[in-house]
Amino acid sequence: MQVTDPVFVIGAPRSGTSFLSNLMSGHKKVRVHSELRVLELAGIAGFAAMKGGRLPGPGDSTRVGGDVLAMGKAYINLLWRHEMETFGTRRVGDKYPPYSMQVRELAVLFPNSKFVHIIRDGRAVVASTLMAHVKLRAWRNSPTPPSAFQVANSWNSWVRKGLQAGRALGGSRYIEIRYEDFLGDPQEVGRRLMSFIGEAPDAGFSKAWGRRIKSRSWKETLSPAELTEFERCEPASQLLEALGYPATPRELLGECDPVLACEAGIQAQQGGNFDEAMRLLSRTARGDEASMDACMAMLAMPDRAESVFAAMKCRDSADSKTAVALAQWMKERGLDEAAAYGILGLHRARV
Repeated sequence: MQVTDPVFVIGAPRSGTSFLSNLMSGHKKVRVHSELRVLELAGIAGFAAMKGGRLPGPGDSTRVGGDVLAMGKAYINLLWRHEMETFGTRRVGDKYPPYSMQVRELAVLFPNSKFVHIIRDGRAVVASTLMAHVKLRAWRNSPTPPSAFQVANSWNSWVRKGLQAGRALGGSRYIEIRYEDFLGDPQEVGRRLMSFIGEAPDAGFSKAWGRRIKSRSWKETLSPAELTEFERCEPASQLLEALGYPATPRELLGECDPVLACEAGIQAQQGGNFDEAMRLLSRTARGDEASMDACMAMLAMPDRAESVFAAMKCRDSADSKTAVALAQWMKERGLDEAAAYGILGLHRARV
């Protein structure tokens, strides 16, 4: 069984590459891995083959030539053949956002490969990235989330690289899928994708692609300051327009009255409408001019991932009431009470 045309799912981080690869794998004849990192793996395998089994070490060059990758390709094919024989699949592949920057190398190494590029509105990518920072605990690696400008700039680079290299391959090897199209007609998008890779829909496909996606809009979650930051990244704004996405409504870029938004959020919270409360409060608790009243209200909802944004703002406050609320939030999130109060006690003493 030969691996002749693997499928690579590419796209900027938080654009839906994982989601798309999982849906594709719902087809009984398709199996798309998650971050196998084909070029890295081929480089290691090729190096070992050329060096009598020795793996690359700290002193070895990180540059990998085509001859090394060609030797390592045999190992990748071996893995994929085993996959196909074990699970009875006809189509294998891998999803990995950095492939967006590696399309040319992969296209040469696998001459019959196909590329599926999933593209998402850059503003939604910003919103998803910020949420992932707290919900998926990326804050363990970085004490603060990236700025909207940083995410916009990164999104622009990822998408442009993928577009340029992918479109150069032509329609027989490259297809673009819009994340937003899933919201409208996931079955139609799925059929178009399956046709591209040469597979007919099956029962598993129909079940996986028949589900509607629920997603909050960036219009509800990003603050005016964050939307303005995105607009300030001109290459990203220009790419957004070139891709046909609608411009940010001017009213969303206007000043957000933190007092009114905070009052409305607290009222929603008291009325038990926690989704609406968090939507209103989080828009005034992020940014340089965060509302501390909004932050305090968010700390009172420790089960919500967005409350981490409030904790980040409150940690540098010298106010004793804020410190107590933060300590209670830390306790509710699982930290030992003595440790929470001890940490903040040292903070107050330092201040």
